[in-house]
Amino acid sequence: MTRMHASRHHILLACLLTALPACGARTGFDGKGGGSSSHPDGGTNEPPTAICPDEAYASPGKPAVLYGDGEDDVGIAEWIWSVAAAPAGSTAAPAPAHSRITSFDPDVVGDFTLKLTVRDGEGLEASCETVVHSVIGPPIALCPDDMPADVGLPVDLHGDGYDDNWIEGFLWEIAARPEGSSAALEYDTLPDARLTPDITGTFRIRLTVTDNEGLTGSCEFNVMAGGVPTAVCPEDMTVPTRTEVTLHGDAVDDGTIVSWAWEVLSHDTDTPPRLGSPGSQDTTFWALRVGRYEMQLSVVDDTGLGGSCTFTITTTPTGPTAICPPTIETTPLTEVELVGGGEDDGSIVGWRWEIVTLPTGSSALPPDPVAEQISYFTPDVAGEYVLRLTVTDGDGGTGSCEFPVRATPSEGLRVELYWNPPENPHDPTDVDLHLLHPTSPTWFHPSGDCYYANCNVSAGHVLEWDVPSYPPDNPRLDIDDVEGYGPENINVDIPVAGHTYTVGVHYFADDGYGPSYVYVKIYCGTISIDPVYEVGPQLIEASYMWEENDFWKVAEVYWDGYGCTVTPINSIVTARDAQSSR
Repeated sequence: MTRMHASRHHILLACLLTALPACGARTGFDGKGGGSSSHPDGGTNEPPTAICPDEAYASPGKPAVLYGDGEDDVGIAEWIWSVAAAPAGSTAAPAPAHSRITSFDPDVVGDFTLKLTVRDGEGLEASCETVVHSVIGPPIALCPDDMPADVGLPVDLHGDGYDDNWIEGFLWEIAARPEGSSAALEYDTLPDARLTPDITGTFRIRLTVTDNEGLTGSCEFNVMAGGVPTAVCPEDMTVPTRTEVTLHGDAVDDGTIVSWAWEVLSHDTDTPPRLGSPGSQDTTFWALRVGRYEMQLSVVDDTGLGGSCTFTITTTPTGPTAICPPTIETTPLTEVELVGGGEDDGSIVGWRWEIVTLPTGSSALPPDPVAEQISYFTPDVAGEYVLRLTVTDGDGGTGSCEFPVRATPSEGLRVELYWNPPENPHDPTDVDLHLLHPTSPTWFHPSGDCYYANCNVSAGHVLEWDVPSYPPDNPRLDIDDVEGYGPENINVDIPVAGHTYTVGVHYFADDGYGPSYVYVKIYCGTISIDPVYEVGPQLIEASYMWEENDFWKVAEVYWDGYGCTVTPINSIVTARDAQSSR
């Protein structure tokens, strides 16, 4: 705030309106500011910065003198003062309007907002605003801001006042003091007084000004005596990006620290760091980008005194962090979308999806596409799959994460078959799964036995069981693997309560590879990725004649409407025998 006595106002205004160079203006000052038209460093000019004076006081006929300022690479070329807001009925305006220093003579009482616009030689401009209070009547006392002080050391108190005529008297008083203090004010009837605190605590000081008409005005402020606290910052440090570190603050004070404040003063990155608890003694720091971060810790004690310190954190590159999808819940043979993410102090340039573990019996293919941020994966059997995402950044660094895909059966009855698991991945033998209806007279029956020949979904087969035109009680073979080791599966979405279904396996052809080890899993209901019954390995063989190949009667499955009971059979017969009996 520009603070002056009435006599100072008149002197400065006369100086402004008559001989500006004699008032301390620069040599050759022309009212529009000096400055070079070329850039000091040859670079691109930035817009200027306008700097307005503090709020001021005036009265009709007694103008306020306002000192503007500005900063720019090439110098300020033009100054423009205008009225941004005024009381109703006012027509007052700054004069001169195009000068760094102006005066403002209000024509009514109230608050005026004046705007200063500065423009440089390239036409770039900026603005700021200040307030002029137009008053008539009692004087206004102008106090300094709250201030710290040390016990036993004098502190000067600078007061001022404004009046529509003039100030004739000043009176300083101690309005409140710490218990036990006997300190007194010196020069208590002059514009500037002095206080020497004798004990720690807060002194409440009142300034009263009196004008030529005997009217008075007062203001108050605090002098906070005691040892100014010293903030103790962490040492300058170097930390990796994307790594949370704890910053511990401390302070030296003869009282108690009641406020802690951490802040980032500046940084040379496109992303600010993250502070965990900026209002606590300890906070955390986390930065995404490589850069230099100027930090500050400020403290305030119980007397209101404060102190601060600064330190620097420099961050170093860190390899990327892969961000996997959360656990995915799905059903067998349902394609799921995989959306990956990555975090890096640079950018992610590469993606790779792969399978880590499969449920036993699965031949699921890796996610496709394998090298894109978004991929797709289809589990082929029930169980938990673990997938891995690896990301690569621009520096060649990599990071990985893993996540599960859980395939839970959606059918009332699900039977899965696989053979010769991964130890013989190129075994082209053909093993077939069968599911027998309770009314079927034999295996391989065209309507009573579900197998590759009559209920293969991929071949367009529909095998009607039980209620006509009611698909949920029909069996379906989703996968028929003719060259490999499975899986195959047969499902019934809604089995018929009271039915007993029978599971069988036929060695269709060994293609010269000899016996096979076969495994079967049976699931009932949609509540778990774990089978209710699992059996294997069972050795089955092929003969030189198809009808002499082994047929394994695995188990009977009784469905009670809610779940099932599995009764093992575990009998090996020939395919010929199976065609003539159950």
